[in-house]
Amino acid sequence: MIELTEKAEKHLAIHFGNSNSAGSVFFTHVFASPRELHEYINSCEPSEVISQSEFREALIFHAAEAVGNSGIIQRSQVSIENIISETRNGFQVEVALLEELELAYEFCVITEKNNGQSSIVTAFPGGYSLSFPYEGQTAEEFEKSTEFWQEYILCRKNK
Repeated sequence: MIELTEKAEKHLAIHFGNSNSAGSVFFTHVFASPRELHEYINSCEPSEVISQSEFREALIFHAAEAVGNSGIIQRSQVSIENIISETRNGFQVEVALLEELELAYEFCVITEKNNGQSSIVTAFPGGYSLSFPYEGQTAEEFEKSTEFWQEYILCRKNK
């Protein structure tokens, strides 16, 4: 059983509904809330499990219908004039403003094990992606995350 902590539930709110934050957003007709997503992931098996570190895993789930919009894109697919900088979780990140976001037929749930219990760290529509580089990663994980986010960029629909 994977837990949904209060902290994770608050974080996940940016990936639901009419959030104007950059990044992936679930369609509310598929998952109305983080709690509904939590119930779903505990009721079925993921299509794929990717070990990220000693304590974290990425669970990939596939769906027959679009579950939301993907919130990342390869940087090379975006013209520089459509890229802005904004603050996210206290950090400056680049964001591509797009006319349309790609539909996602899969979603990723990042879990972390602590004392034998798995809990959700984050979840988002779209395929597997690496976390932003953060303190606490091994040097190898930090390098991989840095390289990933040099190639990819968050995106948001230009309103």
